[in-house]
Amino acid sequence: MENTIEGIARAFFVTAWADWTDEYGEGTPAGCDIMEVAPETPFYVVHQAYRFIGMLENQNRMNIYSIMRTAALCDGIPRDSDLPEGFESEFGHCLAMQAMRTGVRWEDHHKPVLIRQISGEDKPLEVPEFEFGVLDLDINNFPMGE
Repeated sequence: MENTIEGIARAFFVTAWADWTDEYGEGTPAGCDIMEVAPETPFYVVHQAYRFIGMLENQNRMNIYSIMRTAALCDGIPRDSDLPEGFESEFGHCLAMQAMRTGVRWEDHHKPVLIRQISGEDKPLEVPEFEFGVLDLDINNFPMGE
């Protein structure tokens, strides 16, 4: 699950950092992978990832591990097999981007995650809205002007 949490936190941080550097810094470097050039994800952003996971679990009445394994099953990955390399991180990244309403969704490149209800019907995963932006960055490391 660590990779899922890191994927969520990294998406939150890099999105906010990119906005910050465009507004107050030197801008994001052209022609590069922004995930690679952004600074290391600060630990306080991991706490925000856990907050988001709590909201996601509460809204879907399922823990994050079960949600991720359900996503894997929906993608055709057998229940008892290992997940492909990068799956957990990508899952976390896509959930975070969808939560921030960036237009990126898990379903863009994967099958929809369907959660089996007690009634027996399948319901699409509900991703709660979550805001993490420039104002959530540590002002000591990311000053906002003079």
